Amino acid sequence: MAAHTERDELAEADIEATWRSRLRRVLLADPEAAEELRLLLAELDPGAQSEPPASVHNTISGGVQNGPVFQGQHFSRLTFGGSGAVPSEQGDGAM
Repeated sequence: MAAHTERDELAEADIEATWRSRLRRVLLADPEAAEELRLLLAELDPGAQSEPPASVHNTISGGVQNGPVFQGQHFSRLTFGGSGAVPSEQGDGAM
């Protein structure tokens, strides 16, 4: 932490290499430790999801779309500007 706080990149790299080497030796000596480490990391990861992400399938049909189309999840506070007018080349009878 001190090396990070002091922005000592060389010391940070040395410390990281030392810990990486220690972890590698522990995991090679005790393969069950690898699973324990995975469980610990999953527990500490605030972004970890217990369920796989949901899939989204959108179908756009019915001719020309004159506006934005988004595919995804959890959209909020979206604002779109525009006149809503259909460009003349795409008006009635356009193919």
